[in-house]
Parts: sequence; C-alpha cells; structure tokens
Amino acid sequence: MKQSFLQTFMANMETRPAGTSIFAALHVAVALFLGAVLDDALEAGITGLIAAFAGVIFASTKVSKFDWFWKGEQGGPAQHDVPVDNNQMAMAAEATNTPDVKAVSGLPAHSESVSIREGVQGPRLTVRYEKIRETPVGTSIIQISDEKAVLEVQSVIQFWCWFAPLTLTVLAFVAIPVGAWLGYVFYEATITQGWQFNSRDAVGASLRGAIILPALALGAAFLSYRHYRPQVRVTITPDMIQYGDRKFDRQYSGGVRIGYYSQEAELGTSFTQGRFGVTLMRLSYGRWGEDLKYMVSSYHAPEIVVWMNEIIDGVGEQITPRHDPYAGKKIELL
Repeated sequence: MKQSFLQTFMANMETRPAGTSIFAALHVAVALFLGAVLDDALEAGITGLIAAFAGVIFASTKVSKFDWFWKGEQGGPAQHDVPVDNNQMAMAAEATNTPDVKAVSGLPAHSESVSIREGVQGPRLTVRYEKIRETPVGTSIIQISDEKAVLEVQSVIQFWCWFAPLTLTVLAFVAIPVGAWLGYVFYEATITQGWQFNSRDAVGASLRGAIILPALALGAAFLSYRHYRPQVRVTITPDMIQYGDRKFDRQYSGGVRIGYYSQEAELGTSFTQGRFGVTLMRLSYGRWGEDLKYMVSSYHAPEIVVWMNEIIDGVGEQITPRHDPYAGKKIELL
C-alpha cells in the first residue's frame, strides 16, 4: 500500500499540486486526531498513530469524492464516464455539419492497432496510434440527441476559487494556538471541587484542541477548493440554455463567447507545463450578452467555445433529408 500511495501522490503532485497538497494536509490532520484519540483511550502510542494513518488512507480510497486522487482523473474531481450512443453522436455530427472523425478518416477503432509489413519476408511491425479525443480537454458529454444535450465543463468560480481555500488555510495555522488554548480552558472547566490539577491531562486536552480546530479549518479549505472548481453542467434544449444555475431563453442567444483573461487560478497544469490562467465564459444574449461566473482554462477556451456552439446549433435543428424525393418535380394541385 505504501509504495502505491507514494506513486499516486507524486503523480498527482505533478498534475494537481494545489489540490493534492490540501488533500494530504487534510488526511494528515485527520490521522493525527484519530491517533491522539486512540492514544488517549487505549494508550496505543505510535502503534495507534500508524493504525490511524492506515485507516484514513483505506477509508479515503472508498470515498467517491477522492476518485480524482486515487484513479488519476484529470481535470477534476470526478469525470463521468457515461456511455454515449454512437447513433446519437452520428446524428448530432450530421446535424451540425461536423461529421464523425472515424467515419471520414476510415481508420479502425482507436484501441485497435494497424499492422505494417516491412518487405515480403520482413518482420511484422505494429503501430499504435494515439486515441482521438472526442471532446476538448476538461469537457464531457453526458447526453446528446436532436432534442437535448447535457454537457459538463471543468470550471472555476472567479474570486472564490482562490480566496476561500487560501483564507481557510491561513485560519488553520491561526487555529493551532487558539485550539490549544481552548482545550486547556475546557479542561479547567471540567475540574470540580476535590479534583486535583493534572499536568498530563491538561497537555493532552491542549494537544487535542490544537489538532481538532486546525483539522476542521483544513477540511473546510479542502471542501471549498472542490466546491469552487466544479464540473459545471450545461443543458441545451430547443427552447433553453441552462449554464450552471442560470437559464436563458434560446431565441435571444447566439451561443457562448470568450470573455476576459485572468491569472487567479489554473486548470489542468503541471510543473512541466506553462501557466495559462483562466478565461471567463460569456453567453450571447440579446444585444449585449451576459457574463457567467464560470471560468475555463485559457489554453483550451477557444476549442471549448467552438465545440459547445456546434452542439448548441445541432440541438433542435431541422435536418434536411439528404435525398429529397420531390427535387426537380413540379407538384400539381387539383
């Protein structure tokens, strides 16, 4: 378990350093708290601390919110691998004049390999091609048909995506002496007449307070980090576009647009990649348009906008038959 955990941790530190750091700090705080409880109740010592760390890691692998860490899901926590009907994909591609790549290229399935012979008697060489990405980075299709499309876009919520986690993390450090003091105060309050002051119990109470209060602050910081980096759901129907929690009348909208650029957050970067910042999403609505509170990776923003507008144009579109039986014929009315 130890080797697998370390490998997973290092891989996540390369792809999502901020989230992984908060994840590790939260788990360490919880394990220290459980170790202190075991030591106080059973006098387990270092054995209880080791058991607490092992238990926290095992429990974490069973929590779906942490799948992004254990399963190496990029972009966020929790990409949904929902199967999409190939027939629906083909109809949507035809409706939006964006034919399926596989159908045009004539290549075999992405997971298959193509064999090439070097000469008549030469060795057989197997070439594996890269898988063709079906959607832009940070996006996924939940449902798509002629009448409805449901998409998910990895986003951050401007301002709160960095302010809330940073503030709560700073409060976690401030909470260490405050928690120790509160633990000591609570211990003094429990001393009744006839009981003598015990320094060991006082130190234990202060230690528990110094662990519990920062652990709560770090837990809140982690939850805020996840909350303000959501997988935003976009629902498109012939009459409506719902982007997150806002609904727009489609007859007044011409699709999504790119807004202003900001460096207040990063999405999908690692230590070896550049810092591209995030871009605000806008929706054409009426004469002027509307700013949305969601921001996407600036590097992939143009692709996301083009992809989303193609799907918007394809939902509810009247598809003209490829072969019109009445073409070139004059219909006589009696």
